[in-house]
Amino acid sequence: MTGKKKYPTITAAYLSTAHITESDSAILCDVPEVACIVVYSLNPGFLVVIDLHDPQRFEESARDNGLSEAFITLIQSLVENGHDYLYLSPVGPTVDDLPKFNW
Repeated sequence: MTGKKKYPTITAAYLSTAHITESDSAILCDVPEVACIVVYSLNPGFLVVIDLHDPQRFEESARDNGLSEAFITLIQSLVENGHDYLYLSPVGPTVDDLPKFNW
């Protein structure tokens, strides 16, 4: 094999679960799929696969499932910044310009 191969890549954000509400956490544990995202519970934390091909459908589905506006805005922000995945961990970093929830 000669030369380096270029393979498609994905980007993931690594954030603290402090950026979602306690209610979001409970919902994500029980509802593994919301339109345009798939959620894997890692106990503790989550891996969220984002495929936001229909943002309006995502927003409606997220609201119908009881997810907070903060969660919806977080996912939208990640997509706008080119992220395909979100890894939420209790020991993940917090970001100053995102809401934080103490739970």
